[in-house]
Amino acid sequence: MASSVAAPAAPRALPTYPESKPSDTADVLHGTTVPDPFRHLEEVGSDETKAWVAAQVDCTQGYFESAGIAGRASEIAQKLTSVWDYDKVYPPHKEGEWYYFAKKVGTANQPVVMRAREATLEGLASAEPFLNVNEDYPSGTVALSAIAYSDDGKYVAYGLSKGGSDWFQIRVRRTSDGVDLEDIVPWARYSSISWRKDGAGFFYNRYRADPGVTLPNLRREGEPAPTLADPRADAAASAPAAAGGGGVEAGMETGANTDQMVYYHEIGTHPSSDRLVYQAEDPEWIMGVEVTDDGKYLLVCPGSGCDHVNRVFVADISGEAWAAWLAAADEAAAASPTPGAVAVGEGPQMPLRRLVDDFRGEFEYLTNEGTLFWFKTNLDAPRGRVITLTLPGADADDVAWLAAGFDAEVAVPESPTGRGEVLESACITGDSGLEGARPVLILRYLADVVSSVRIYDPSNTAAGFSEVALPAPGSASRTSARRDASEVFFAFESLVHAGSVLRLGLADAAPLLTPGASIACEAVLHTAVPGHDPNDYVSEQSFFESKDGTKVPLFLCRHKDAALPARTLLYGYGGFTISLPPYFSAARTVWMKELGGVYALANIRGGGEYGEEWHRAGSLRTKQNTFDDFCAAAEHLQRTGVTTPALTAIQGGSNGGLLTLACSLQRPELFGAVISQVPVADMLRFHRFTIGSAWCTDYGNAEKSEEDFRYMLTYSPLHNVKPVAEGGQTLPATLICTADHDDRVVPLHTYKMLATLQSVAGASPGQTRPLLGRIEVDAGHGAGKPLSKVIQEVAELYAFMEHELAA
Repeated sequence: MASSVAAPAAPRALPTYPESKPSDTADVLHGTTVPDPFRHLEEVGSDETKAWVAAQVDCTQGYFESAGIAGRASEIAQKLTSVWDYDKVYPPHKEGEWYYFAKKVGTANQPVVMRAREATLEGLASAEPFLNVNEDYPSGTVALSAIAYSDDGKYVAYGLSKGGSDWFQIRVRRTSDGVDLEDIVPWARYSSISWRKDGAGFFYNRYRADPGVTLPNLRREGEPAPTLADPRADAAASAPAAAGGGGVEAGMETGANTDQMVYYHEIGTHPSSDRLVYQAEDPEWIMGVEVTDDGKYLLVCPGSGCDHVNRVFVADISGEAWAAWLAAADEAAAASPTPGAVAVGEGPQMPLRRLVDDFRGEFEYLTNEGTLFWFKTNLDAPRGRVITLTLPGADADDVAWLAAGFDAEVAVPESPTGRGEVLESACITGDSGLEGARPVLILRYLADVVSSVRIYDPSNTAAGFSEVALPAPGSASRTSARRDASEVFFAFESLVHAGSVLRLGLADAAPLLTPGASIACEAVLHTAVPGHDPNDYVSEQSFFESKDGTKVPLFLCRHKDAALPARTLLYGYGGFTISLPPYFSAARTVWMKELGGVYALANIRGGGEYGEEWHRAGSLRTKQNTFDDFCAAAEHLQRTGVTTPALTAIQGGSNGGLLTLACSLQRPELFGAVISQVPVADMLRFHRFTIGSAWCTDYGNAEKSEEDFRYMLTYSPLHNVKPVAEGGQTLPATLICTADHDDRVVPLHTYKMLATLQSVAGASPGQTRPLLGRIEVDAGHGAGKPLSKVIQEVAELYAFMEHELAA
């Protein structure tokens, strides 16, 4: 295999780290004193922290320059830019008379929302741009964070975020001419958007305005200020509520997010007139909100932390019930001190019936027929199934019904083929009204981390399942369907196949429902990456044995001409029921083809690859299994000759950043380099910041539980850094990455971890490898990051690993 650029030869000279100035700050938890000498770095906006961050940036840049990493990164960035210069279309969905879809366009910073009259190869190829944030915001740092279309296709509500923050503002666009209305709804975060059936308005989630946070002004250049009348008497003084109140820029705050609410916004009105639908009874609940297919009901689904569990509350939003609630809300607004509006969090809430009123399982709405509701659930089925529940009559005693445990009818059993497959998604579609059409279930499963798609007719259970033929073993995702549609779309990709959009026609369901039949899909679009030939790569799946004997899956991919042992990048996550199926990355082709590297993907415990049991086996007080699995993956790769410890790099982000830090501290002899991106590092205090309290369902809470505290203290990266004796086992070369607008895993985790590593291990005579930070400006946790920033980051990570992974 030829490489177009040669790796630089440069000595490993360690940098001089900035001074971090430890203090004597400490907490006492359950009778144990826990030092926290860099607590002051939690003040991310202080002058002292800003100066420290600037010094860390200079330190890393200086090392990159002196080691030749910076120059090499520039060369790699050119290669990345070349391979990333391709178009990729995601599955379309029909709204009104148009098919809308997201499209990655060449090297544009953000995807573009396109639309076409037909979802054919020719139709998609001739699609027109509908929503292009690249033109509206040339900086590339404004991203589309949510989107929802009215049922008649006349309007689209979409969320815009800046700098990677989770905060977004909702705008409304008319689809007939692509013109934005004046509606701008602020303070949305972790929000659903769901329209009323008549298109008069939409439901969404919001928080109270934070007087210490400034939302960005996202009006386009030359766009006039909204003229919608603000009913509040002090409208002029309160105008910044839409663009920010004051204080730190959104995304740079660290305070906890609590008290989420569901609101209703009526098109053409000022957001201060929006009506409160429901305020969470628990300040830490985060809620999904969805209008049912028939438009009669609103579902409010509070969740507990990050566990896949939720309650289901139901409101009648039709006819007299809707009119009565509107009248009550309007009466409260008229009587308020600012007529026409009430304070956020006040006003009559919508009457809600409780279909599920505990956190016994996950209930994902699929459709309903009157009061019969269909849900995908893990209730009594850790690998997923489909059930139906019937809402009791209006005069029924909900409390008694719930106490009786409610009756769930099984529509699709758990793992119906007996192969232990996990139900990833389900939808009901095909009810188009056309002759021969009838509603069918489209079920997407994961078996040994490989996708399958099946069709099932719930009205004819004897017919069994028909299987959709996929192009190859790989990953099917992004199912796109409506109940009243006559077609369904989904995406397919693998480690070596860049992807296709597949279409399954349902105009006549009968031929699709032959028991055991294999149904062919139409590929309406293939993704072509410049210079990429899938046949140039070897990909395979194997299973290795973890420390306790558990069999764990591992995907491996390399260029066919790669010489082994080779530099190997081992990636993992292992948390929050998130599965990592084999997916394509153009960037990885540069790692494998140009740099001669191997890519390995470990499906470790804590994820969702084998359902809730696999998740539970790597969370809370079994979290050590996650680290043991990942270390065992490295040992397997080294034992089988794929790589050596000196040539092994590990990478992970967020929970995966915790993973890589913990493994590098526990088993430093296994790794030559560590990439930890936006990591959770302080396991004793994470719950105090922004959305961190939601993670307690996966990690525990060190303040509330002594058992959690004792367990988490054993692996918390921040609390397990030790000096390295001369001649002792050095820590691997480490690069910790964060961003200044990451308001999910706030950058203070990286700041404190980096200061600790450099002050304790870095100051030791036995530490012979660099311990560095990469701190991105005007970026967040990852979603919405401009492609230009992604390319620069990946180029620097690859150049760093290439330099540090020396035989």
